[in-house]
Amino acid sequence: MRNKRKWIPMVLMAVLLGALIICYILIKSYNEKQEGQQESEAESIQIASVTADEVSGLSVEWEGNKLSFTKEEDTWHYDGDKDFPVNQEAMENLIGKFENVNAVRELEDPQGLEEYGLEECSEVIALTMQDGTTRTFYVGNKNAITSDYYIYVDSPEKIYTTDTGIISGCQFKLYDMAQISTFPAISESSVEQVKVLQGSSSLLLKRDDGDEDTWKYQMSGEKEEEADGTAVSALISQVSSLAYNGYLDYNCQDMTQYGLEKPAASITIDYTENEAAESDTEVASESGTEADSETETEIKKVPRQVVLYIGGQDESGNYYVKISDSNEVHTMSESMVNAWLDAKGDDFKQEQES
Repeated sequence: MRNKRKWIPMVLMAVLLGALIICYILIKSYNEKQEGQQESEAESIQIASVTADEVSGLSVEWEGNKLSFTKEEDTWHYDGDKDFPVNQEAMENLIGKFENVNAVRELEDPQGLEEYGLEECSEVIALTMQDGTTRTFYVGNKNAITSDYYIYVDSPEKIYTTDTGIISGCQFKLYDMAQISTFPAISESSVEQVKVLQGSSSLLLKRDDGDEDTWKYQMSGEKEEEADGTAVSALISQVSSLAYNGYLDYNCQDMTQYGLEKPAASITIDYTENEAAESDTEVASESGTEADSETETEIKKVPRQVVLYIGGQDESGNYYVKISDSNEVHTMSESMVNAWLDAKGDDFKQEQES
């Protein structure tokens, strides 16, 4: 009995020691996880403040590419091509992010730059100021716990962690900063006729000259016939949905790379557009001595035409497209284009009454 009592303190001590070890591991793990929360609760540190009026240039190095822009007479230009259609609003919004660049914390005892991905930076952002000086932001790794980035400005003497929006804001490709070009807005009711051409095969849908609610269809080499109105409406209604989903080149000089030098197909849409026209009308004056002139606004329907040329497809199935009288190359979704390319004359035949 005495021997058992001698063992009891030893067992209790072993249990207590094990509990202390487990507590230590848990507390250590908890403290590491809490680091992110403690950093976010810390007071923000301003590491840069630049107003838009001070900036005359921006360059960004990201994913192995370098893009630079210069502001001249309140207009931003892409340095690689001054004619490139830079989205001015997007540039101004981006520069505005530099007015208040804050850090979550400053590293108290930083190790070598390689520890933070700052020896070979993942992103370098440089602002050229009106006075000729430069402010450069060097961006390193993303902290796995806090999701903040390591960064230093101009000199690595001080390294910070930050969640500033300038980092993601400057992760763009050239055409992300282009002024968006859109496909012409065409309503179903304004369409007069559509012609789909694929090689030697063609499909023509047109309104009847004497009745705008009646449609005719004609396949290549065949006679014109009255079409099923419901079937035509189902296809023509998709005119208003035609839209680009990608912008590739604002002034393409080599259409062969997109299969647009000799397009595989084309869609020609003839439609009308309302246009206001002012006219002067003479009316008698109240005194009856001379006529007064009044200006009236008259709405006229003006004929328009757009030709959509269809080339090859990208790896996602999107078609390369361009419109007549333009060197811009865009992409359009496969389903949107195929709705027209898959249309056949039989789709529009009227049902024969038995």
